[in-house]
Amino acid sequence: MFLPVGYRDMEKSFRSITVGLLVPDPEEALHWYQQFLGDHQELRPSAGVVEMEMLPYVWIQFIRGNAKPGTSVFRLGVEDIYEMKYDLDSLDILTGEIHEVPGKVRYFQLMDPYGYSLSFYQEL
Repeated sequence: MFLPVGYRDMEKSFRSITVGLLVPDPEEALHWYQQFLGDHQELRPSAGVVEMEMLPYVWIQFIRGNAKPGTSVFRLGVEDIYEMKYDLDSLDILTGEIHEVPGKVRYFQLMDPYGYSLSFYQEL
């Protein structure tokens, strides 16, 4: 394999992942997502920005701004797709039907209140 002059293993440079979503009210968005993601460490690094650590070094950031529906898909891997769908349904969060790619993955999607697509999946 050819490596360019000055190449370094960039993946070792990464320390965290942050997914940012534009929303009208970051505090309201935090509350909506906490319904099923649970309470986690929160940060408010600047005016109009609220962050929540979902997993070690994985953050979701709610940024005050005009939501851009349909501009992204936020995918969340789960252990049991049926259990997750049941939990969301019990919170009156409208979910889609479960689809399966045989031997690969089961998944369903929903829209958050801001128009972003959330996709929950279980690897098979």
